[in-house]
Amino acid sequence: APVADMPEHAAQRLVISKMVLHNFKSYAGAVEIGPFHKSFTSIVGPNGSGKSNVIDALLFVFGFKSRKLRQSKLSDLIHKSVDHLHLASCRVDIHFCEIIDREGDGADADAFDVVAGTQLVISRSVERAFLAKVADKSVYKINDRTSSFTEVTTLLRAKGVDLDHKRFLILQGEVDSIALMKPKGVDENDDGLLEYLEDIIGTSEYKAQIAASQEALEAAQERRGEQLNVLKVAERERQSMAPAFRDAMRMVRAENALVRTRNQYYQFSIIASERERDRIQHELATLKAQDADDAAQLAQFQAQSHALVEALQAKEHALAALHAELAATRQALEVVDRDDIAQEETWKHMQRKLKKLGDAVAKDTHAQADNTTRVTNLQGDRDRLHDQADALKERLATEEAALNAIRETLQQRTAPIQAEIEKHQADLVPWAAKKDAVRGKMAVLTSRIQLIADTLQERERATEQLAEQRDALQQALERKEAEGAELEARVARLSEEQAALEQAQSERLQAIATTREQLKTVTAQCMESRHVLQGSQSRSHVHRALRMESVQGRIAGICGRLGDLGSVETAYDVAVTTACGSLDNIVVDTVESAQACLRFLKQNNVGRATFTCLDKLSSANMQPIPTPENVPRLFDLIEPLDARYRPAFYQAFKNTLLAQDLAQANRIAFGGRQRFRVVTLAGQLIDASGTMSGGGGRISRGGMTLRDAGARARGSGGSGPASVASTATVTPEQVLAMEQERDQLQERLAQLEHAQREAVSALTRLRRERPAVETRLDKVRMDVAYHAKQAADDAGRGRGAAASDGTPANAEAQQAQQHMAEHAQHEQELAELDAATTQIETAIADLQAQVLSIGGIDFRTKKAQVETSRDELALVRTRATKVAAELAVREKTAVKLADALAAKRAELAALEAERDAVAARREATAADAARLRAQQTQQTHAAALLEDAIAERRAQAEAADAAMAEIRARVAQAASRRAALAHAQDDADRKIQTCRESLAALQLVPVDPALEDEALPGAPAAAASMAVPATPSGRSRRNTVSTPGRRRRDVATDASDSDDAGDTRDERHMARLAALMKEKGRPNLSVLEDWKELTAKFMARKAALDETTALRDTCQQTLETLSRTRLDAFMRGFNIISAKLKEMYQLITLGGNAELELVDSLDPFSEGILFSVMPPKKSWKNISNLSGGEKTLSSLALVFALHKYRPTPLYVMDEIDAALDFRNVSIVANYIKARTRLGQFIVISLRNDMFELADRLVGIYKTNNTTKSVTIDPRQI
Repeated sequence: APVADMPEHAAQRLVISKMVLHNFKSYAGAVEIGPFHKSFTSIVGPNGSGKSNVIDALLFVFGFKSRKLRQSKLSDLIHKSVDHLHLASCRVDIHFCEIIDREGDGADADAFDVVAGTQLVISRSVERAFLAKVADKSVYKINDRTSSFTEVTTLLRAKGVDLDHKRFLILQGEVDSIALMKPKGVDENDDGLLEYLEDIIGTSEYKAQIAASQEALEAAQERRGEQLNVLKVAERERQSMAPAFRDAMRMVRAENALVRTRNQYYQFSIIASERERDRIQHELATLKAQDADDAAQLAQFQAQSHALVEALQAKEHALAALHAELAATRQALEVVDRDDIAQEETWKHMQRKLKKLGDAVAKDTHAQADNTTRVTNLQGDRDRLHDQADALKERLATEEAALNAIRETLQQRTAPIQAEIEKHQADLVPWAAKKDAVRGKMAVLTSRIQLIADTLQERERATEQLAEQRDALQQALERKEAEGAELEARVARLSEEQAALEQAQSERLQAIATTREQLKTVTAQCMESRHVLQGSQSRSHVHRALRMESVQGRIAGICGRLGDLGSVETAYDVAVTTACGSLDNIVVDTVESAQACLRFLKQNNVGRATFTCLDKLSSANMQPIPTPENVPRLFDLIEPLDARYRPAFYQAFKNTLLAQDLAQANRIAFGGRQRFRVVTLAGQLIDASGTMSGGGGRISRGGMTLRDAGARARGSGGSGPASVASTATVTPEQVLAMEQERDQLQERLAQLEHAQREAVSALTRLRRERPAVETRLDKVRMDVAYHAKQAADDAGRGRGAAASDGTPANAEAQQAQQHMAEHAQHEQELAELDAATTQIETAIADLQAQVLSIGGIDFRTKKAQVETSRDELALVRTRATKVAAELAVREKTAVKLADALAAKRAELAALEAERDAVAARREATAADAARLRAQQTQQTHAAALLEDAIAERRAQAEAADAAMAEIRARVAQAASRRAALAHAQDDADRKIQTCRESLAALQLVPVDPALEDEALPGAPAAAASMAVPATPSGRSRRNTVSTPGRRRRDVATDASDSDDAGDTRDERHMARLAALMKEKGRPNLSVLEDWKELTAKFMARKAALDETTALRDTCQQTLETLSRTRLDAFMRGFNIISAKLKEMYQLITLGGNAELELVDSLDPFSEGILFSVMPPKKSWKNISNLSGGEKTLSSLALVFALHKYRPTPLYVMDEIDAALDFRNVSIVANYIKARTRLGQFIVISLRNDMFELADRLVGIYKTNNTTKSVTIDPRQI
C-alpha cells in the first residue's frame, strides 16, 4: 500500500554491505567495493576509471540484460586487458544484510545491529562460450547455492527492492528523461508520464482487465442483437398457429378431464390407503427404531447390570477380605495394646523400684559419707590424742625427773614411805589395766548401741511409709476393680447391641431384596396394565361411539368387533391373540358402511379404527388343508357367531398353524417344502418369511371371547352381531390399586433403605467403639492385677516386719539389749574395780601426803604438777580408748555400708538396664501400635469407601434392572402392536392393488404440462366446467398414474378424504364430459406437436437471448467496477504524489513550485498528465522550456516525491548532480543526507558539495588498465 511518508524509525531494513567483482569489465581479479555505509556512501573517481561499472555490476546481479549494461552480449562483461587477454568468466558477489538502527547522535548515529540469520550473498557469473553457436552461460547463486533468475528477483522483491519500476536506480543521463516524458504514450508499446505514474501507483494492472471486459461487452452486445431478431421471427410463427392450438387444447382438456374425474374415485381410495399404509409404515419404522433402541438399551443395561453385578461381587469380596484384614488388624492391635499395657505397668513398677532403690542408695551414700567423715574425724582425734599423750608423757617424765630429784634429796627421810608407796603402786597397776580395759569395752558398747538405735529408728519410719503405701494401693485397687466391672458391663452391652444390629441388618437386607423384587414386578405390571388400559379405553371409546350410531340408525351394517364375533377355547387364548393383530378390527357389511364410519370418526374426532368389509371378502380356500404332524389351524379352532363371519376370520388367520412348543413350531415351519406361519401355545410366532417373535414381560391374551365366557354372554341375552363390545381385561380400579401398591412399596423400600443406612452407621460406630472399650478393659484388668500383686507384696513385707522372731529388726533390738546389759555389767565391774582399788589409792594418798609434808612446799608443788600431768595423761588415754573403740565400730560400719551400697548400685544398674530394655520394647510396641492403628484407620476408611461404592453399585444395578423391566414391557407391547399393524398393512396393500388395477385402464391424452398451463383466451364455458373441483381447503396435489403402454402422466386429484356429496357430483360431471366428447370427437394431436415444437424453438431462443442479456449486463458491471476502481486508486496516488512533488520542488529550489496536471480532469486516462514547474522568481513553464539545471531539479523533485510515496531500502544514483551548480548540489546533497536515516543511498558524484556530506567514500581509480578501489571514512581524516 502506498504511504505518504517514511516512518521516523524503521525497525528493520535491508542494506548492501559490500560488493566483490571478479574480472568484471574494468576490474581484474577480485576487487572488493566497500564496505558501504548503512546510510550515505559516495563513489568518487576520475572519468573513465570505472565508477559506472559498479552500478553495472549491481544491475548485472539484479538480472538486467547486457544492453542495459552497455554491452552487446554477456561475455563482453568479462575483463580484457593486456595482462588479462583470455579470461573465461566473470562474477559479481553482492553482500546483503538486514540491520536495526540504534538510537543515538554523533558517533552513536552510525551504530546498528545486524539481525541474526539475515546475511545474504547473491552472485551471478558468466562463462564465455568459445563456440560460435553456443550461448554464454549465466549462473545465479544465493549463499553459494545454485539458484535462478526467478528466485533471485523474487527474493529481492520480497526484501523491498523495486525491480519492476526501477525507482531505486537513476543511471547517468536518465535524470532528465523522467521529467521530459510525454503526457501519455502514443500506443500501448509507448510510455508516457501517465503510464509511468500508473506503474508506480499500481493501477496499470487494471488496463488489461478493462480491455478484456470491453471486448467481452462489445461481443455480447453484437450477439444479443442477432438473437433478438431471430426471436421476433419465431414469435410471429407461433402466433399464426395459436387458434388451431387453442381448439385442440380445449378438446384434449375435456377428454383428460373425463379421465381425471373417473380417476378420482380410485385416487381417493389410493390416497387414503397410502396414507394409512404410510402411517402404518411410519409407525412400524418407529416401532422398529424403538425396538432397535430398546434392544441396544436392553443390551447396554444387561451389560451394565452384568458389569455392576460383577463389580458388586468383586467389591463385596474385597469388602469381606478387608473386614477380615480389619479384624486381624484389630486382633493384632489388641495383642499389641495388651503388651503395651503390661510393659507400661512393668515400666511403672521398675520406675517405683528404681526410685526406692535410688533413695536407698542415696541414703546409704549419705550415711557412708557421714560415716567416712566421722571416721576421718575420729582418726584425727586419735592422732591428736596420741600426740597429746606423747607430749604429756614427755612433760610427765620431766616433772617426774624433777620430782625424783627432789625425792633424792629427801630420800633418806622419805625412803621408807616411798618404798611403801611404790609397793602400793605396784599393787595398783593390774587394777588400773583392768579398769582401762573395762572402760574401752564400755565405749565400744555405747557406740554400737547408738548405731542400733539409729537403724531401728530408720526402720520404724520405713514401716510407717509402707503402711501408707499399702493403704494407697488398696484404694487404687478398689477404684480399678470398680472401673473394670463397669467396663465389663459396657462390653457386654455393646456386644448385645452389635449382635442385635447385625441380626436386624440381615433381616432388613432380606426385606429390602424382597421389596425390590416385589417393586420390580409391580412396576412392570403397572406399566403393562396402564398401557393395556389406555389402548382398551381408546378402542372402547371408538366402539361405544359406533355402537351408538348403529343403535340410533344413523349408520347401518356394523357387525361388531372381530374378536367378539367368535369364541375360542381358553387353552388357545394366548396363541389366537398373539397370531392375529386384527381382532380389534370393526366388521361391517359393505364398503359404504365403512366409509360412513370413517366420516363419522373424522368429523367427530373420536379416534381411529380399522374396518373389515364382508362384501369384499372371498369365501374360497376355507376348507381344511393337510398339515404337518396333523397340527390344527387356528381358523378351524374358532367358532364364529354366524357363518357369514367365517371369511373375516379366515382373512385374519389364513393358514396359521398351532404347535405345542417352539421345537414343534420349528419343524413345522421349516421342515417341509412349504413354509407355514406357526404359533405356539405360549405365544411364540414364526412367520412364513422366517422371522420369529415372542418373549417379553407381557403375554398377549384376551383378544377373543373365550368359549365358556361366550356361552354365558349369549345366555344372558347378548345384543347379537350389531353390538360392539370391548374385551379389556384391566379396569381403572385395578390399575389404580397397582399404582397404590407400587407407591407403598416404593415408600417402604425408601424407609428400609433409610433404616439400613442408619443401622450401618450405628453398627460401624459400635464396631469402632467396642475394640477401644475392650482394650481399655484389658488395661484396667492388668492394673488390677498389678495393684493386687503390689498389695500382696506390701502385706507380706508388713507381716514380716510384724513378726518378732527371725527378722533383722528383732535381732538388732536383742543385740542392742544385749549390749546394754553388757554395758551395765561393765559399769558394775568398773565399780567393783574402783571399790577394790580405793583402799590402795587411799593408802598411797596418805603416804604421799606424808612425803609432801616432809618435802615442803617445793615437793608438794612438784608433786601436784606430776599428779596433774598424770591425770591429764589418764584422761587423754581414756578419750583415746573411746575414740579407738568408736573408730573400730565406724570402720566396720563403713565396710558394711560399702558392701551394701555396692550391692544396691549393682541392683540399680541391673534395674536401669532392664528398664531401658522395657522402654525399648515399649517404643517398638508403640511403633507397632501406631502402624496397626494407621493400618486400621486406612482399612476402616477403605471399608467405608467400599461400602459406599457397594451401595452405589447396588443402586445402579437396581436402576438398571428397573430400566430393563420397563424396556421388556415396552418390547412386548411393541410386538403386539407390530402384529396388528402388519395385518392392517396387508389390508391397505390389497386395497391399493385393487385401485391401481382399475387405474391401469385409464389413459390420458399425452399433452406436455407446459401446454396445459398456457392461458386459453376465449374458451367456451363448457371447457371451464371441465376443471377438477378443488378441495375444501383450495389445495390440490399431483399424483402419477401408470398406464400400460403409455408414458406417465400427472393427474390433478384431491388430496383430502372423500366428502359426503362427492360421489353424486362426480357422476354428473362425468356424464356431461362424456356427452361433450361424443359430440366433438377426438382432438387433433398433430397440431399440439407442431405447437410444441414452435414453443420449444421460441423458448430456446428466448432463453439464449436472456442468457446473452445477462452476460452483457455482467460484462458492463465488471467494466464499470474495474474502471471505477482504477480511477479511485489512481487519483488517490496521483494526489499524494502531486502534493509531495510540490513539497520536494519547494524544498530543493527554495521557493519554486511544481505540479502534475491532468490534461482531461474528467477522464485522466484519455489525454495524460502534464508536468509544469515555476522556478523561483519565474512564471509557470513547461518542463521542456527549462534550462538543463532546472530540468534536473524538476526531475529530482519528481523522483524524490515518488520515493516518499513508495520508499525502497536502497537508492543508487549515477551523477545526478552533473548539470547542477554548487548551490543546488548542496541542497540536493543535504536532502539526500536527511533521507539516509532510514535508507541506504549509494551516489556516484564528482562534486565535492555532494561527496563531502557522505558518511563513507569509495574511491575508484585505474592503473595498468585495471580498476582499483579504496574505501575511507571522511570523519577519520
